[in-house]
Amino acid sequence: MAAFSKFGLQQPNFITAFDPGDFSDSDVYFYDEAQYRKCLEPIRNILVSRVIGLVDLPSATWATCLDFYERLNFDLDDEFARSAWIRPRELSEAEISLFLKHRAAWKEIADASSPYGIVAEDDILFFDHSGAYFDKLIANLPADFDYIDLVGGCGLRPRIGDRVINEIFFETCIPSDRTSCCALISRGFARRLISLDLPICLPIDWTLTLAFQLTKARVYWLEPPLFAHGSEMGIYRSGIR
Repeated sequence: MAAFSKFGLQQPNFITAFDPGDFSDSDVYFYDEAQYRKCLEPIRNILVSRVIGLVDLPSATWATCLDFYERLNFDLDDEFARSAWIRPRELSEAEISLFLKHRAAWKEIADASSPYGIVAEDDILFFDHSGAYFDKLIANLPADFDYIDLVGGCGLRPRIGDRVINEIFFETCIPSDRTSCCALISRGFARRLISLDLPICLPIDWTLTLAFQLTKARVYWLEPPLFAHGSEMGIYRSGIR
C-alpha cells in the first residue's frame, strides 16, 4: 500500500475472496479432459509458436514463428507427445483461486464508471520510475485497445512486425498475453470477458489468450514494462508453481 502512495497512484482494491481454502474445488471446478482439449485446440499453435520463437527462431517475427509451426501440421495428440507442458492436466487449487480472483476483477471493471482498470497480481515490484511512467502511458493509450500487458514475462518481448503506437505500445500480430501478472483492461473488454463465461479449464493466462481469439481483441504489450515481475525475478515464490 505504501508503494502506491509513494508514487501517487490510487490505492488498489484487494480481492481477498477466493483464497485457497476459502472454497471447495468441487463447487467451482471439475477436471474434464474433453473440455481441456476443446479449449486448448484454438490456441495451442500460439502457445507452441511462442516457444519456437524463443528457442529456435529468436530473430524471426512472431508471425513467422506461427507460420513455421503451422506448416509442421501436428495434430493435438502429436503435440501432446512432443510437449509435456501442454498435456491435459487437472488445475491446482492455487490456479483455481487465481482464475476466480481474475474473474472477480473483470466484473469490478465491467461494472465501474471508469473506461478501464488495471488487474495486478500481488508479485509486482515498482521501479523508481513507475509513477512517472504510469502517467505517460495513461496519457498515450492506444485508442482501440482492449487489453495491454503491462509487465510481461516468460522472455516474451515485442518484435519487428508488431505495430507500434506512441513508442511504447506494441500491438501483437497474434493476440496473446505474456503472463497474467498485470494488465490494463478496457471496460468494454471486461464486459466481453464476463459475457464469454469461459469455463475454469485452462490456466488463467491461456484462458485470456483463448478469449482474445474468440473476441478478436486488440492486444498490446507495453515495452519497457511498468512494473517488475517479482516471481519471475525470484524475489517472490510463485504460489501456483
